[in-house]
Amino acid sequence: MKKGTQLVAYTNEELTLLIPADETPIIRIMSLDELIHILFEKNIRFTRLDKFQDEFEGLAVVSKDSKEGDFTRKTSLISCWSYNINNPMWHLLNDNTEEVAIITTVGDFKRAIKSRVNRDFIIPFLMQYVPAGTLYELINRSKLATRKIDSYKHEKEIRFIYTKGVEKQPRKRLIKLDPTKMIKEIILSPEMSDENKRLIKNHLIRNEIYNIKVNGEYIKYDLNQ
Repeated sequence: MKKGTQLVAYTNEELTLLIPADETPIIRIMSLDELIHILFEKNIRFTRLDKFQDEFEGLAVVSKDSKEGDFTRKTSLISCWSYNINNPMWHLLNDNTEEVAIITTVGDFKRAIKSRVNRDFIIPFLMQYVPAGTLYELINRSKLATRKIDSYKHEKEIRFIYTKGVEKQPRKRLIKLDPTKMIKEIILSPEMSDENKRLIKNHLIRNEIYNIKVNGEYIKYDLNQ
């Protein structure tokens, strides 16, 4: 056992899976390009767990060379959100002038997915945070994919996890959805340029998308444009 680690017995409390209610509001910060992709390609990217920037994803409660951890990381696709909708964590990207956030609910995200088969493979979970160095003796894939060390508590993360039996997943999978059913509001970064604000508005108008709020207001068609 590594120095400073804490072996935790297998108990119901520690291995509980927390599933958020459908009405839970959630937010995701992304680049302007990603938003436009979702709106007009009508899909959203799920990323394989071992392809995240954090090399310890899926390994919070097992050793880095764990077979269970490796299996989890290669068979789980993730879409990360937060229920901290009142305090968006801007500056996640290198260029925060192109940051946007989209707001939806857990239920609307699931209902927007076009394929019933994909909906069946995707489950939302509340992330659970543990002290650094904690090790679980027995654990399964869902538990590994829903644990992070407590220095990430501020993220207040909800993640949608796509798994399909023991099948190894590709680096990413594009899940088709209806963005007008998913997105309730688009929030623009406080530092976004006027040019990019106009770009978003024009994209929505050009594609006759009027049921999504932008910074609290619905887009109105301008007859003079």
